[in-house]
Amino acid sequence: MVSGHTLHGAADGPRPSPSRGGCNLAELISVHIPKTAGESFLDILRQVYGRALVCDYGGAVRGLDRARVVHGHFPVHRYRARWPEASLVTWMRDPVERVTSLYYYWLGAAPHGNPNHDRFLAERPSLIEFARTPELQSEVGQYLQASAPSDFLFVGFVDRFDADVQRLARLLDWPPIDIPHRNATARPAISAATRRLLAQTCRAESGHYQRMREAWRV
Repeated sequence: MVSGHTLHGAADGPRPSPSRGGCNLAELISVHIPKTAGESFLDILRQVYGRALVCDYGGAVRGLDRARVVHGHFPVHRYRARWPEASLVTWMRDPVERVTSLYYYWLGAAPHGNPNHDRFLAERPSLIEFARTPELQSEVGQYLQASAPSDFLFVGFVDRFDADVQRLARLLDWPPIDIPHRNATARPAISAATRRLLAQTCRAESGHYQRMREAWRV
């Protein structure tokens, strides 16, 4: 299960109750894998859905009975029993870029009660040591679970964020939107040697990424 090993606190958390007669039917389940432009996408969802957007970033989740969209750090299966007809969407990022961004984001973040982040700040691992931790090795797989590319209505990629947002807007017939770019992490350049070593270290995540990339050629 996805746990607090991400900085963002994607705790397995309280489970939504099964849908009952009279409950609304959400249209979209948006799985936010850390450091994949999820904050920018959240801004877009707010523009389109307003109060009908509900976020799940751990802890109590309120407003599910009015939700048209639920977005946050959770595995794909969490809301499928409640809303089996809702469409799945997610964003993905080159694994080297994602892990590097997450590493420097953790370095710059103040302690906030996440034990994994507290341990990270105490131990100060190198970028490669961080990438080798079991939590990072399995992170994307825990979000995606056993899902296939065909389970998703839409998979976007950070390196073509603007174009993919417009593709999703056309698909869902959204009104005109502003495309923000939030939560970019300042970080130093990494060497070619470090990049190669990271690519080797992130092989498991690269498998998920390449499978989605191949399936979502547009």
